[in-house]
Amino acid sequence: MFLHLRISIAISLILFQPSYLGGSISWLKWPHSNQVRFTYRLTWEKGTGPCGHNCSFSNLYIKGTVPPSLSSMQWKCISGCNPAMTLSDINTILTSFSEQSAGWEQGENHFFHINPGTNRYTVRLDGIQWAVPASGPGRLVTTIDLRVRNDSTLPNASPVAAVQPTVGIPFGCPTTITLPVEDPDGDNLQAREAYPDECGGACTSLPKFILKPTLGQLIIDATTMNGYKAGESYRVTLMIEDYPTYTIKIGNDTVTPRHSISKIPLQFTVKVIDNPSSCDNTDMTFAYPTLEDGHRISYPGFIKYGKFRNGVYVESKLSKSHRPSYSTSTGTDP
Repeated sequence: MFLHLRISIAISLILFQPSYLGGSISWLKWPHSNQVRFTYRLTWEKGTGPCGHNCSFSNLYIKGTVPPSLSSMQWKCISGCNPAMTLSDINTILTSFSEQSAGWEQGENHFFHINPGTNRYTVRLDGIQWAVPASGPGRLVTTIDLRVRNDSTLPNASPVAAVQPTVGIPFGCPTTITLPVEDPDGDNLQAREAYPDECGGACTSLPKFILKPTLGQLIIDATTMNGYKAGESYRVTLMIEDYPTYTIKIGNDTVTPRHSISKIPLQFTVKVIDNPSSCDNTDMTFAYPTLEDGHRISYPGFIKYGKFRNGVYVESKLSKSHRPSYSTSTGTDP
């Protein structure tokens, strides 16, 4: 009986251990208020995140439940706030998922925080357990600068990154990954590797790569010579920083195009897929029954917090099979 209990507990811990695949967080000053809105997106191996181990289509657009394995993870203001404080848990609303049994789940959520008088502070999430083995827990960190810019006469806003659930690249082929980032203030963006104090014990694990900071491109030649293995997954932990296009004033400080204003994290998992074909035409393409681009349907209109759902299907010659996922667009903010 005692042996059976120990085995059951061990199996439960293995099955429901959180397996993080990537994430990001962005922020902006909420109009006509003294609050800051933080928006974050996190991706987990399917069944290990807030969606739960029975994650399915019925969970779309629904706020999940933070499992005990993730309950200690909290977004915290670690500097610039007096005192340091907890801001939010990491619960999310499921926005997309993979139908594959060993797939992924991705969710998004937001929280508000009353802006401290300094307008400059740091928010961090610690204790992240990556699906890709690491020497220690990972972390996400962002620095906030909400001072008013003289070029826009508005508070500064952070860059925004769209986090892919996972990124598959063909083994034996060079691949260029364009980072999906933009800046609401029109600043120039640059990408760099996260430092250990920004990614914890789980920083980038790619054996060899080229990062083009100003172009926002990550170039990977996934060959044995470069240390890659087919079927292996690797961590990518980057920081995205915004630079003014010309010298401006933010608050009482002068900021030149050589100095960054703020930073956000962009983290994702790269999986090297054994490539049965050539290196040509390995990109994902939309597949039936995805609606054609420009297709129009009658819709009665959004109500407050209304939802519109549509399945999206993609396929690749790497797998020669459909990979269904689902995404949603929710109603506009109040």
